[in-house]
Amino acid sequence: MMGGTKQSSLTLIILILILTFIFAIPLTIDLNAQVEDTTPPELVEFSFTPTTVDVSSAPQMVACILRITDDLSGFKYGIWRFTSPSGEYHTLPSIGWVILSGDARDGVYRATLTVPAFSEAGLWYIPELEIRDAVGNRRYFTETDLIGLGFPTKLEITSVIEIDIDIKPGSYPNCFNSDGHGVIPVAVLSTDDFDATQVDPATVSLDGQGVRVVGKGNTQAHIEDVNGDGLNDLMVQIEDLDGSYEPGDSIATLTGETFDGRSIQGTDSICIVQ
Repeated sequence: MMGGTKQSSLTLIILILILTFIFAIPLTIDLNAQVEDTTPPELVEFSFTPTTVDVSSAPQMVACILRITDDLSGFKYGIWRFTSPSGEYHTLPSIGWVILSGDARDGVYRATLTVPAFSEAGLWYIPELEIRDAVGNRRYFTETDLIGLGFPTKLEITSVIEIDIDIKPGSYPNCFNSDGHGVIPVAVLSTDDFDATQVDPATVSLDGQGVRVVGKGNTQAHIEDVNGDGLNDLMVQIEDLDGSYEPGDSIATLTGETFDGRSIQGTDSICIVQ
């Protein structure tokens, strides 16, 4: 009897060891699979403020608010920036990711970037946004992706540089006929902070009147030191259009753009004679 009991106990032990071996291997593999993070973070919410900035005189900050989730290791950092309408200029990537609420697996973050002073005016856009988790899984969003998710991508930048102009240099008051005959000479003046030679004459307008074009599309414009301060200025001949001004008008406004797309604006006094 005792021999049979021992045999049964031994058989039971062997059976337990076999079952343990069979089930332990897949269990171990499954546990290892559960702790491996191969999934990139998800972008749940995205917005930025302000949506319009004026960089005429100083750089401006844009703050972005994002809600990001990640299943295991947690969100680590991200990168986003704006690109100019021409595609030639970019803001520096976002900096200073700060968690506002939640945690790395489900948190609300703020990231900021700087739009430089005198940046190209127009609608800038986000070409792509990247987020990644603590183990390096990353997810990219193109502008099309962001739009498809209902998120904003456009930032309006205004950049109007106030400049000095001199209508009819060497004379005062600046009187002329507004009868559609001849031209109105105007000097765009350089200063220590502004180079008038970088203004594109083809974009210059004096209250809707453009620079006279002669020959094969050549604008009547040249560079000279108009006011004798040692700085080169831009001298343009504005095409006088009948009825652009009326007697009593006292201010004329010149607008235009620099060759790199920055808007300019300047005013001078006028008097209209008949």
